[in-house]
Amino acid sequence: MDSTIIDGDDHELQSLNGSSDILNEPKAIHIGNNCWLGAQTSILKGVNLADGTILPYGSTIIESYNNPNSIFGGKPNKVLKQNVARRDFYPNVGGNLNLQDAL
Repeated sequence: MDSTIIDGDDHELQSLNGSSDILNEPKAIHIGNNCWLGAQTSILKGVNLADGTILPYGSTIIESYNNPNSIFGGKPNKVLKQNVARRDFYPNVGGNLNLQDAL
C-alpha cells in the first residue's frame, strides 16, 4: 500500500542539436500539511499540493493543485470534490463543517 514520490526521471536527456543542456531537470515536490495520500498513489516531479489535499487510491499526480481541502486525482487529474477534510483532523467540529472556523 505504498505511495511513490518521484522528483526526477532517474536519467538525463539532452538535445542532439549541439546543446549540452539537460532537458529533464529534477523538480521539487511540495506536499502541504494534513494531506492524505491514498494507497498506490504516485506524485511526479514539480507537483505542489495544497494543505488538506486528499489523493484517491491509485492516482498518478502530474500537475499541481493549490486549493486546500479538496479531493484531487484520477486520470487525468481533476478536482473530484471541494471543501472536505478527514474527520479525525477536526474532531470537535460537528454539523455543518466550516473549515475556516475549525482552523
